[in-house]
Amino acid sequence: MQRRFVGSLAVAVLVAVVVVVSLLEGQPMNEEQVMKFLKEFVALEPNEIPGFNPTKPFVRKWEAGKGFSLYQSLFRKGTGIPGRDPTEIFIHAGLATDRDTAYQAAISMIETQVFHFGAEPGRISEGSWTGLPIGEKSWATAPKTGPGVSFTSNLVVWDDRLALRIIVRYPPLDPKAKNLIFLPIEGEDLELGELAARIILAKATLVLIGWEQLPSLRLVANGTSLRAKGSQGSLFVPVGLVMKALGGEGERKGGIWVGHWRGKKVTFPIGARCVLMGDWTVETVKEKNGVTVKRIKVAGRMVKLKVPVLYDGHEIWVEGEGLAKALGLRLGKKGQIIALLPK
Repeated sequence: MQRRFVGSLAVAVLVAVVVVVSLLEGQPMNEEQVMKFLKEFVALEPNEIPGFNPTKPFVRKWEAGKGFSLYQSLFRKGTGIPGRDPTEIFIHAGLATDRDTAYQAAISMIETQVFHFGAEPGRISEGSWTGLPIGEKSWATAPKTGPGVSFTSNLVVWDDRLALRIIVRYPPLDPKAKNLIFLPIEGEDLELGELAARIILAKATLVLIGWEQLPSLRLVANGTSLRAKGSQGSLFVPVGLVMKALGGEGERKGGIWVGHWRGKKVTFPIGARCVLMGDWTVETVKEKNGVTVKRIKVAGRMVKLKVPVLYDGHEIWVEGEGLAKALGLRLGKKGQIIALLPK
C-alpha cells in the first residue's frame, strides 16, 4: 500500500501541476485535470482504512465552476453483526477555487446535516469525533438513536480550499420491522471515519503544495543526517526519524503520531494545524444547547502550524519551524545544510 501511495503521488503530480498553479494563483481550474486528480489520488484506495473496501469514486463540477466534489463510499461487510453489517463510511470532499468558497461549502454541509436531523443550527457544535483537532475548523455530530430514526454520524472539516464531509452509517437492526431501530455508531467506527478525513486532507494538501516538486534538503538532528523537503521558507521534516535522532521514541497510532521526548508527550495529529506538547485528555461535555461533544484538554502547549501535519503513505511530515518551536529548539542553516539546534 505504501509503494502504491507514493507511486500514485508521483503520477498525480504530473496531472496536477496545472491544477496547483491554477489554485494558488486563483485561475480557473481545468475540469479534466482536476477530476483526474481527485479520482486517482485523493480518493481512498483499498487497505487505507482498515477493514473497509472503497467504491469507485465519482466527481462532479460545482455551479459557476467554483469547485469540484468527490464522492466515495467505503464498506465493511461480512462481519455478521446485526445492526452493523454492512457499515458504510460516506465521503464528500470538495475542492474550491478559494478559501471563502470552501468555507461556505463546509457551512452548507453543516446545514445539510441539520436538515436531515431536523435540528436547530445551534445544536451543531465545533469539534471532532475523537476530540482531536483536524483542519482549520471542524464540526461533529453523533446524535442518539431511536425508533424510526435513520441513525448517522457526521463530521465536517474545513481547511484552506478543502471542505470535507464524512458520514458513518449503520443499517437497521431489522430491515423488515415496522419501526426501524438503529444502533448508535461505535466509537471505533467513528475513529475510522475520522481517519478517512485526515488521510484525504493530507493527500490533497500534498499535491496543492507541489510535494514531489519540492527539493530535498539535508537536515542534521543531533549529529544524524536526514532528508527534509522544502524551498523558500517552507521546510518539512519527517517526524518519526527526527524524533528518533533526538533521542525520543514514538509511533503512528491510527490518525496520529504520538511519542515522548525528554519526559514529555508529543502528539502530531494528521491533518491538524498544530502539535500537542505535553499530556492531553479527551473529555465528553454537555454544552448549553444540550449537545454532547468531545473536547480535548491539553495540560501542556498547543503549537500552531501554517500547514497541516502531512502523511505521504509512509512517513508523517511537519513544518520544521513548528517542530523546532514545539521542542524548544531552533533551526540553523549553513550552506545547504539545515540543523536543529538548542536555543
